[in-house]
Amino acid sequence: MSDRLGDYHGAVGWIEIKQADGSWNQRPATRIYVGAGEGSFQSIPVTVNREAADVRLVSCLQDGASGSPWNCNRKIISGS
Repeated sequence: MSDRLGDYHGAVGWIEIKQADGSWNQRPATRIYVGAGEGSFQSIPVTVNREAADVRLVSCLQDGASGSPWNCNRKIISGS
């Protein structure tokens, strides 16, 4: 996750793995927050256990580590 803009807002993101029952499981269990300013970056390695699963990337703006995500964008990467 990176914060590419000097707009005084932090960035938060997470990935979700589509389960066999159609629900989405957030991985890692916590979100990755980056609030150190323009050009800051943080990563956490994640293992996807379910082969051929769709993965949904979620990125949002967030003010402060305990703030609420807003202005979110989502992108699904097909596992098939």
